[in-house]
Amino acid sequence: MNNIQHSIRVIARLDIKSENVIKGVSFEGLRVMGHPKDLAMKYVDQGADELIYIDTVASLYGRNNLYHVLQDMAQNIHIPITAGGGVSSLEDIDMLLKSGADKVAINTYAVKDPALISKAANKYGSQCIVSSVVVKKIDNNWFIWTDNAREPTNIKLLDWILKVQELGAGEILLTSIDNDGKMGGFDNELIDYIYPFISVPVIIGSGFNSVKSCVNILKKHSIDAISI
Repeated sequence: MNNIQHSIRVIARLDIKSENVIKGVSFEGLRVMGHPKDLAMKYVDQGADELIYIDTVASLYGRNNLYHVLQDMAQNIHIPITAGGGVSSLEDIDMLLKSGADKVAINTYAVKDPALISKAANKYGSQCIVSSVVVKKIDNNWFIWTDNAREPTNIKLLDWILKVQELGAGEILLTSIDNDGKMGGFDNELIDYIYPFISVPVIIGSGFNSVKSCVNILKKHSIDAISI
């Protein structure tokens, strides 16, 4: 990427169900890809700047299963780790941070109780709190989805983006359901739409397929990070 003017963070995202890393297309047709530690070590060796762990069924079952995974990783990996899935309280955030996470991503329970973002930012600092924003385009507008893209809401993306920034989220993880897992390139229309309203670092996810797709976005926007 020596033809772009600034560096970006390249983040390996691992979606976890039970004890395995899984991969789907638009969050469906899930396949087991391997063990979280094995894949994480591979990505670190390949030069990943950060890792994201998401417990994909945590909101469904009302608990996060990442604590032991994080404790194991923290002893072997020395790059920043973001953890999320089913985070519903300050106690959940506290447990994830104590288990080895550097940042915590919140989606479902922030939609249910937006004050959770401000409470978390006030206690732990905005730099620790990532707003996980999962969106799908319906009738020419993007809407927020929760519960690992299982539940639609009537919340429009722009309204939510502005709100989470105002509440104190220090970073946004933007995931496009339409592009997820298809390796067809990022959702440029989505990025063009939202970027004028962004005032915090953004991690662009869903659809990475080549360095070229990154370069094309960087020609238009000062992207902070991509997740793969």
